[in-house]
Amino acid sequence: MNQNVFLNIEKKLQHVSGYIIKQPSHVSYLTNVLFPYPENSPYSTALVGIPEKNEFVLIVPVDWLDVAKDQKWNHSIVSYNLNQGSPDQAFCDAVIKSVTDMKIDTENLALDFPAWTVNEIKQLSAKLNHLKWQDCDELLWRNRMIKSEQEIRFLHQSAQIADRGMIGALNHVEGTTMSSYYTLSEFLERVRVHAIEFGTCGIGHLNISQGAEGKAEITPIQDFSFVNQDNLIRIDYTSEYLGYWNACSRMFYIGKPDKESEDAFEANQSLIIYAQSLLKPGIVIGDFCKLIKEKADSSRISLYDETCFGHGLGLSEAEWPFITIDNPDSFEKGMVIVLKIKTYGPQGAIIHSTETYEITNRGYRKLSDFKEWNHLYRIDGCRSNH
Repeated sequence: MNQNVFLNIEKKLQHVSGYIIKQPSHVSYLTNVLFPYPENSPYSTALVGIPEKNEFVLIVPVDWLDVAKDQKWNHSIVSYNLNQGSPDQAFCDAVIKSVTDMKIDTENLALDFPAWTVNEIKQLSAKLNHLKWQDCDELLWRNRMIKSEQEIRFLHQSAQIADRGMIGALNHVEGTTMSSYYTLSEFLERVRVHAIEFGTCGIGHLNISQGAEGKAEITPIQDFSFVNQDNLIRIDYTSEYLGYWNACSRMFYIGKPDKESEDAFEANQSLIIYAQSLLKPGIVIGDFCKLIKEKADSSRISLYDETCFGHGLGLSEAEWPFITIDNPDSFEKGMVIVLKIKTYGPQGAIIHSTETYEITNRGYRKLSDFKEWNHLYRIDGCRSNH
C-alpha cells in the first residue's frame, strides 16, 4: 500500500476523513495491484480507505477477486456481481456499503471526481447522507509525475522491450520485399508477437502506415495490403511491462531511400537533438515547446503538431506531464517522458520517431537505449537466418 502518497496530498487538502478512488491507474498506483486492461473494461474498481487508521477496502468485480488476492493484497476486499441490477448500481452499492461499514464521515471525503459518472455521483449522494467531497484527482496525477527508482526500472525495461519487438519484426520482413509478397498486417502482427516474446505484458495501440497513407496518424489496413518497394513505413504502438507503458514509433524505408525521404528524416532528427539539448529540471514545459517550434520555423521544417510534443509515461499510456505549449509546469527530476516530434515527409507522410527519457539532476537519461534509430532504417537485401 502506497501510503506516502496520502501524506503528500493531504498537505494540500482540508481535513479529510477518508478516500474513494476510482480511476484505474490511480487504484493500481496506490495498491500495487494490476488489473487486465482496466481502462477499456466495463468493470469498475475502487479503493476506499482511511489512511491514518491503515484501513483500506479494495472493491472489485467478482471475476477479478482472485486477481487481487494473487498479487498479495493484504487488506480487505469486497466483490460485487454485475448481475445485481445494472453494473454501475452493483458497483455503487459496494462502495456505499464499504463507506458505511468503515464509518467514514461523508462530509469530509476526498475522491477523484473526473473518474466518476454523473449517475454514479447521484447514486452516492442519494444514499450517503450529507455527502461532501474534495477533488484529489489533480493531486494524485501530480504525485505520480515523479517516479520511484523501481518505476523507472520498469519504464526502462518497457522501452527496451518495445524496440526489441520492432527488431524481431524486421527480422521477418527483411529479405522478403523483393522476392515475395509480405502484407502490412503481417508486419504489424510480428511486432506484437515479438514484443510479447521479449516480455511485454500487454499491447495497446497498434498502427502501420505506408507511403501517402502515412499522412494520417491512424491508418486502416486491408488484409492484403502489401509491403511495397520505395516507400516510407511508420509503425506506432504502445506496450506495457508490469503495468508500465511505453509509446514507440519508428520509421523505415523499403529499398534504397531517396534524397527527399532521407532529408525529411534528418530534419526530424535535428529537432529531436535540439530538444535533448534543452531537457533538464527547471525549464518550463511551455517554453520548451515554444523553443522547439521556433527552431522548426527557423529551419523551415513543417511540424504536424505545433502545440504538443509528448507526454509522461507510467501506469497509463499517456499521463502528466503533457508536453504542450500552454503547460506552465516545469520539468522535474524523476519525471519520465516520451518525446513525440512529428514533422512532414514525402507525400505529406508524418515522420515520427519517439524517444523516452528520465529527467535527471543534470539533464536527462535516455531509456529507449536498446538501439539507436538516428538514421532512416533501410529494409532490403536478404538474411541467412531468422
